[in-house]
Amino acid sequence: MRIAYITCVYPPYPGGIGVLAQGMATEMARRGHETVVITPPPLKAITVADPAAGIRSAGGPTPARSAAVDVRYYTPWLRYGNAAWMPKLVSALHGFEVVHFLYPFFGAAEMLPLIRKRTGAKIVLHHTMDAVSDGLRGGIFRLYNQTLMPLIFRQAHVLITLSEDYFRECDITNVYANFPDAPPIEFVPNGVDTELFQPDKGDVPLFASKRGTSPIVLFASGLDRAHYFKGVHVLIEAMRMLKEQAVKCRAWIIGDGKMRKEYAAHVQEIGLSNVEFLGLVPHEKLPEYYHQAMVAVVPSTARVESFSIVAAEAQACGIPAIVSDFPGVRVTIENDKTGFVVRPGDPQDLAEKIRMVLDNPERAKKMGAAGRARAE
Repeated sequence: MRIAYITCVYPPYPGGIGVLAQGMATEMARRGHETVVITPPPLKAITVADPAAGIRSAGGPTPARSAAVDVRYYTPWLRYGNAAWMPKLVSALHGFEVVHFLYPFFGAAEMLPLIRKRTGAKIVLHHTMDAVSDGLRGGIFRLYNQTLMPLIFRQAHVLITLSEDYFRECDITNVYANFPDAPPIEFVPNGVDTELFQPDKGDVPLFASKRGTSPIVLFASGLDRAHYFKGVHVLIEAMRMLKEQAVKCRAWIIGDGKMRKEYAAHVQEIGLSNVEFLGLVPHEKLPEYYHQAMVAVVPSTARVESFSIVAAEAQACGIPAIVSDFPGVRVTIENDKTGFVVRPGDPQDLAEKIRMVLDNPERAKKMGAAGRARAE
């Protein structure tokens, strides 16, 4: 079977949508299908740190190929952030039996009616998150959801979203409430590679010189405007509170983007020495960082994402995860068993939950073991 995955971003760009596309395409290729990923080129070359080799390697808009998955970068005619208009997409999809479209992808999603008509392919629409914002942009999103989104979603032969918990609260509920011909829906949580993401087996740690010092609180995300809702400022404030309480710990912030300098300047301004920005890390190297951490945090501040890849990876590596109490994200963990949920935008609650993990290593170890079982 020939399957095309359409995504607005792809690794090394950080974020769950790209990781999801890469994982699905790779697995379907392993099962013997011909898989192609179609995506716009990165806006700029993305530099990632390779901690094991002690070097830095650049990724950019060069088509990445492997023996199994063909990744094709199509230059858009128009682009704004992660939105891209690629008219070539329609002709490029001829001959594919399945078009698996990861939503949102503004500029491309609007071509689905034409894609379905011209290609005859089965359309799988994979709803990964809502588009939520405030001000003028938020108003545009709401208008889009009321007008174009129902038309787009009705092109799908099947709709996938990540949890029933999220579906009850997200924008697509209106499609199902108002349109009787909406496509069938399946609830499929994101997976995690439990062979790559495993608990520390006691090998020599990457940061051996730092182990035994302050416990590590891990945060991983893109640090660009598209990831404004990830709650970096909430974590920074929580770390300030913990420092005032004389709690010994450090935060590692993994990721990069235009907002990194802003966050780093704020950390310097308030005199925090317990927050470190590590830059972008290759996905396959992330387990080495999880192994150094005692807890991972996902302090989201807006009802945008429907799942937390970071929380899933942390649990697979055998450490607890703390996530915001938003639909979808909160069911990535089991509260009080594999991690904790916190009130969104509340640094005091986040600080308290971090301290609960740090103050009780035995409980944290049990939560990590339960997290590993959940990930599996």
